[in-house]
This record gives sequence, C-alpha cells and structure tokens, in this order.
Amino acid sequence: MNRLTSIKFDGHDLPSEIDQGAHVMDRPQVAKHNKALGPQVGLRLSRLMKLRGLTDRALAEKAQISFTTIQNLRRGLGGQAGIGTIANVAKALGVPPEWLAYGAGPAPE
Repeated sequence: MNRLTSIKFDGHDLPSEIDQGAHVMDRPQVAKHNKALGPQVGLRLSRLMKLRGLTDRALAEKAQISFTTIQNLRRGLGGQAGIGTIANVAKALGVPPEWLAYGAGPAPE
C-alpha cells in the first residue's frame, strides 16, 4: 500500500514519499524525479536569486549542492530534484521550501 507522511524541515511540513507510487491529489509531491517541479521552480528560483544578488555558483556554495544542480533547477529541470535539494536551496535563500517547490504562500521579498 502506498502512503505519504510529512517531514519537518525548519518548522515546515513537507510531504515525503514512503512507498513508491504514492500520490497526492491536491498538490504535487516533492520527491525525486517529479516533473511537476519543472519550469515554475526555475522561474521562482531565478527571480529570488536576482532579488538576493546571487549567482549560480554563490547559491550552490551556500546551499552546499553542485553548480550544475542550480543550473538545472533554473532551466526548469526541477523534476530531477529531491526533497533534500529543494530544502537546501530554500534554506540558503531564506524562504519556505513549499514556496520554492509549489509557490505556496506569499512571495518573498
């Protein structure tokens, strides 16, 4: 049987896949290889990086992930990003992970 649970990250609840094939009806999952995180993550990430004055390399270093991963996210290839990647990038930018993943809540300034 497939089911979901929540993972706490910096006080935010994020859905986490327990068994393969789990589904969430009201919003996409933040899980590895999720095409639903595509172009919109890239748009939010690019906008916020510009506001914060961060380059791809600077954000990659701050989030402790690869430069290539940041480039892929900005290009809309968020479907390859796992929950840890989204959480690390969101933390480095000072935004809730659900905003970065889904655009949920008010846009950061």
